[in-house]
Amino acid sequence: MIADELNITCRAVEKHLTNCYRKMSIPGRAHLGAVLEELDRQPDSSGAAAPS
Repeated sequence: MIADELNITCRAVEKHLTNCYRKMSIPGRAHLGAVLEELDRQPDSSGAAAPS
């Protein structure tokens, strides 16, 4: 679906996602939701809470 919208191959999407997971030090897609939730709970650089 992402690949179709961007007119790229599924393999390209997988490669980019894998690189993102590596940079975020997570093993894969299953852990992505938990990491994003944690980031959403952290205050931004100005000290204000993230918008809901």
